[in-house]
Amino acid sequence: MRDALKNVFGSELILDNGTCYLYTIQPYEMKNVLGAVVALLDEYSFTQKGTSETFKLYRTKEGNWYNLDENKDAVQSKLFLDIKTFISVYDEQS
Repeated sequence: MRDALKNVFGSELILDNGTCYLYTIQPYEMKNVLGAVVALLDEYSFTQKGTSETFKLYRTKEGNWYNLDENKDAVQSKLFLDIKTFISVYDEQS
């Protein structure tokens, strides 16, 4: 999977095809219908460099990933999988 992505530099992620994504990580509280916090997640917000296209992925402290929005298509699903896998591997090596 590391072949799918070139490198992660701080808050910049560069795909093999040269596409660059800037990202930030913030805490996110997932709440139930009554407003009680049921989970504390890390919110990864990705923006493709040079565009305003943004998407978010969520990760638990155990390393499980969630996409709270519906995937739009198979290409986006593949992109999410590549990003999640690479970040997980990168974090394990750090």
